[in-house]
Amino acid sequence: MAEKMTKNVVEKAFFRAIRKDNHEIVFGYYSYNPFMKRAEIFAYDDVQSYVYTVFPESVERYICLHDKKGKMIFEGDILQADDGHLGQVVFEKGGFYKMYSKDGIKVFDKIFEDNETVVGHVDFFKTCF
Repeated sequence: MAEKMTKNVVEKAFFRAIRKDNHEIVFGYYSYNPFMKRAEIFAYDDVQSYVYTVFPESVERYICLHDKKGKMIFEGDILQADDGHLGQVVFEKGGFYKMYSKDGIKVFDKIFEDNETVVGHVDFFKTCF
């Protein structure tokens, strides 16, 4: 069921996050529930809808771009350019950029869909726990 739900939802998803109950990645619409004081992802398939409680620190936005292989690019993804250059997708100064370090200085570069491949993402569990 989860595979079918994820496949259907991912095309319309705006966010991805890690579920608190089983640590699986889910795709859907993000909301913070102030009454329950928890972050939630709403997802649905052709039959029903789902609400998952997620780690708020794991929520990553879809940046409305795809890499050269057609994979959706999310905030926190690691991109590799054709020349081998690596960078992390970050939201900075009102937009999404590929951030990398050059001579100890943070550099923010434009993301070129036809020149970038998603090769990984920031490991949530290593950065948050």
